[in-house]
Amino acid sequence: MVYTGTAFAAPHLFKWGYNERNELATADRNLGTDPDSPGNVMTPGDYDFTYDPIGNRTETNVDNDQNPMTYTRNSVNQYTATTYPTESLTYDDDGNLTSDGKYRFITECVSAGDSIAVRNEGRSIYSRTKAALAA
Repeated sequence: MVYTGTAFAAPHLFKWGYNERNELATADRNLGTDPDSPGNVMTPGDYDFTYDPIGNRTETNVDNDQNPMTYTRNSVNQYTATTYPTESLTYDDDGNLTSDGKYRFITECVSAGDSIAVRNEGRSIYSRTKAALAA
């Protein structure tokens, strides 16, 4: 994916790599716009991801850091904590994320006629018409 324009300090691209289960395994941010000749890796720019046998992410490493982010999960495969940065994640009885240790999430699903919206503390974070969902 190539990023250009005034929103970016410099044109660059991401090259994505996937493992045999089609899980994101690498993401390299390069200083260049040609995927066949991407240029040097930017800093931060070398992202590596590992997974357990059932597909839960177990580690994220950026630029071969000695302290990668690790993920802890519970018996129903919800992430409950991370390291670097340290976060403690909590869920409600329906399995919805309610807190990441810094922010509180209140999710409500509202159905109004022909549309459905999901809101977080009053701010719409997802909305679709029922016709679009059925298509």
